[in-house]
Amino acid sequence: MAMDKKLAQSIAAHQRFVKSRQGGVRLSVRDVDFSGHRFNRLSFAYAGLVACNFMDCQLVEANFDGADLFGSNFSGANLARARMARADLRGANFERATLMDAKMDQANLQPGKIMRWDGGGDQVLTPVSFSQANMAGIQIKSTNLSRANLSKAFLQSASLEESDFSAVNLMGADLSGARLCGAKLTKAVLDDARLDGADLTGADLRDASLRNVDLSACVLAGCSLEGAVLSLPNPQDLAGRMMPLLAAHQAWLSSDGVRGQRGVFDGKVLVGLDLRARVLSGATFRGTVLTGADLSRATLSLADFTDARMDDVQLDDCDLSGAVLLRASLRGARLRGARLQPIELIAPDGLRTGRFVATRLGGTDLTGADLTGARLDRVDLTQCILTDVDLTAATLIECRLPG
Repeated sequence: MAMDKKLAQSIAAHQRFVKSRQGGVRLSVRDVDFSGHRFNRLSFAYAGLVACNFMDCQLVEANFDGADLFGSNFSGANLARARMARADLRGANFERATLMDAKMDQANLQPGKIMRWDGGGDQVLTPVSFSQANMAGIQIKSTNLSRANLSKAFLQSASLEESDFSAVNLMGADLSGARLCGAKLTKAVLDDARLDGADLTGADLRDASLRNVDLSACVLAGCSLEGAVLSLPNPQDLAGRMMPLLAAHQAWLSSDGVRGQRGVFDGKVLVGLDLRARVLSGATFRGTVLTGADLSRATLSLADFTDARMDDVQLDDCDLSGAVLLRASLRGARLRGARLQPIELIAPDGLRTGRFVATRLGGTDLTGADLTGARLDRVDLTQCILTDVDLTAATLIECRLPG
């Protein structure tokens, strides 16, 4: 369909406007149907394009920096390498659009009150939608996308650092290799999402839903997961991937460090993993998510669980001699018959040193933990949260207690 001549002239005048040329006039229109037209590499920077329809348009490398696109429709449009930095995109629709390598830094992507009216006469608050959009390599840094719909969106290798994704719908989205450092994802829904190789350093995932999500290949240093709902798509697959690491650690222990490699599981998500009766002495689990894992009868002497999330973990009859549990969360954990006691350090030549290392707790949350029959020897509990802890038949030797 041919474009209205007057509208085409207005677009041409806007090209002169953005280049500060004579005869340039800023484009300002509303409710215009541009659907199906080709605007590759044209500039709409700072234009007023409220509630316009760009459905199925070709907008490759188009420039919308600073434009007012409130309530506009880009469904099915090709916006590859387009620029939309600082644009007003409130209530905009990008369903099934192509946004590969586009830039939307600091754009306004909040819900918008589109001029549609419901039966009660109130304006309808419409979230921005990127459902099923191809956003591979897109750059959306330091941008507020809260409550947006990105379900089944393709966000591979996207740059999303420091952006606000709180309460966002990311169900089934592909975030493989995405950079989400410092991003806010509180109460976001990421069920069935793919996060292989994603960098979540310092990200806030409190109260997020991560059902059927495998985080084992993510970078999670400093990531907050308090209150998040976590479940793995297939725990057997995770166990299979862990076997080489566990075997290397066993070789490291049996050879006094000559062969194999010390088990370093820092920052990994090992939800529900079965580690019963494993010998994991000296392994490190700093910041690891072990919620619901089973470590019953495991040997965990001198292991480091600093900042680990171990809510509802099974630690019955395990050996935690000399282990470090600083700031670990063990809410609802079972430690029946567990041993938290000093262990003597052995010299490289196998001789006893007479030096003992106690199990270290501090800032450890043991709310609702079950320590029935446990042995605690010279453990400092003064800085621990002990609300509703069950110490029935537990043995406490020279322990320091709060108060």
